[in-house]
Amino acid sequence: MCPQKQWSIEQHLVESTTSVLHEQIHQKHYTVPQHSPLPEINVCYAVDKPTQSFLKHPQTGSCQNVTSNTTCCSECVGLGPDRYNQLYAAYAWMTAATVIPGGYFVDRVGNRVSAIMSTCVAWLGTSLFALTVTGHIRGSSVMFPLMFCSRLLLGAGTGTALIVQDRILGTWFADNLSIVFSINVVALRLGNVSNFLLTANIANWIGFTWALWVGAALCSTAVLSAVFLSVLELYGKKNSDKKLTSIPDLSEEPVTLSRQIKNIRLLPKTYWLLCVTAVCYYSAYLPVISNGSKYIQDRYGYSKTTAAYYVGAVYDVSIIIPPFLGLLLKKFRCTGLLLSCSAILTAPVYLLLSYCSSIHPLVLTIYLGITYTTFAVCVWPCFAMLVQPDTFGTAAGIAIFMQSGGVGMTNLAVGKIMGTTESSDTIELLSKYRIVFWVLFTLSVLSAVFSVATNMADSRQNKLNSIFMKDPVPIEINDETSSLLPHPRTESRTVST
Repeated sequence: MCPQKQWSIEQHLVESTTSVLHEQIHQKHYTVPQHSPLPEINVCYAVDKPTQSFLKHPQTGSCQNVTSNTTCCSECVGLGPDRYNQLYAAYAWMTAATVIPGGYFVDRVGNRVSAIMSTCVAWLGTSLFALTVTGHIRGSSVMFPLMFCSRLLLGAGTGTALIVQDRILGTWFADNLSIVFSINVVALRLGNVSNFLLTANIANWIGFTWALWVGAALCSTAVLSAVFLSVLELYGKKNSDKKLTSIPDLSEEPVTLSRQIKNIRLLPKTYWLLCVTAVCYYSAYLPVISNGSKYIQDRYGYSKTTAAYYVGAVYDVSIIIPPFLGLLLKKFRCTGLLLSCSAILTAPVYLLLSYCSSIHPLVLTIYLGITYTTFAVCVWPCFAMLVQPDTFGTAAGIAIFMQSGGVGMTNLAVGKIMGTTESSDTIELLSKYRIVFWVLFTLSVLSAVFSVATNMADSRQNKLNSIFMKDPVPIEINDETSSLLPHPRTESRTVST
């Protein structure tokens, strides 16, 4: 639950993206960067799974008089499973509380101001969390309340930042949604991978407290990236011939609260079914990632570092396969169907993790990474396909509100099931994990059911699966080629002779 670490690989990503953007501008390809602030934001809000043991385990002092049954940890803060998951819930619930007004705010003021403000709030959250484990605050009565407040700030900032991210993609890359969303997934997951690969080692090298401050310092680069993004978007908007109907000052009708409420009422049934699909899927997936490192330690007996590597394999996959998925979706245009397949195939992994200890955990995390990455590449382009550009911020806010509320409730339930303190009885501990996995399996099954319902509701319009749309039939009238489309009977077409 702590502010996440950001490493040199992300800074390299931002630098490389910057050079590409400069090249595009000089060549008069006025596209706007979708990546600049986003890898930084992602690592800021991604929970620090590799060092969760520092947060959960109690402090043991000098480790000289520690018994063989006790884990030695001189820098641990002793939150326990319940409070640890409460911090997850705090982030999720604050995101849920702010994304709807945040979405309206983004539609109202635009991308530039929203990007800078949201990244500043997220950076303050990471800095406050690092402060809570520093000096006399560590272990005091105000430590956990301040941690809770830091997670609230982080949720408020990153929820709006995610809306800005998706709005930029939907605005500037509407013709290649699958490709750009898949590339964006790669950029985001680079932060997660570097987190899993390096965080535990960095904490061991320089100490848990200093590792948090390094993460907070690197998170500040998200603010700088947001400023640079704003400059590039302003330059691109002034020099682009593309009509951006989702940008307030270029829209014919101003974005007002009454107008957005009216647009919300007109959102299609497919949109709401897709929201429930995302809620159930992420409510099952994210608790596994947040508690997975500790589970692998308890279940299989691996060290903290090895367990972090195995859980991080979920995001290793997310770096490799998204571009191929994007090309596949662009060619076959079956985003909705692939979404359902990924949701259906995800469900069994929760029971396999719980009951099949003979299967190596790395195999299961790679499998989960494949299904999750496929779902992530599909679900957010689906929202962009179903919603008008000038309503996208508010609609995305509603979707993230529902998702964050569901994730928060699930994390709270996981914390209550696991208890306020770590159980020393392995059998009792694994039985609690088994209950947790049954809850997550149920949510995953519901996600699969609603994903199928989403495709059924879209079967007439085929916005999510345009592969099933009939192609125009060319005809010749008076030596002129026209296109015969299945228009409604109320429409008429005039052909000049």
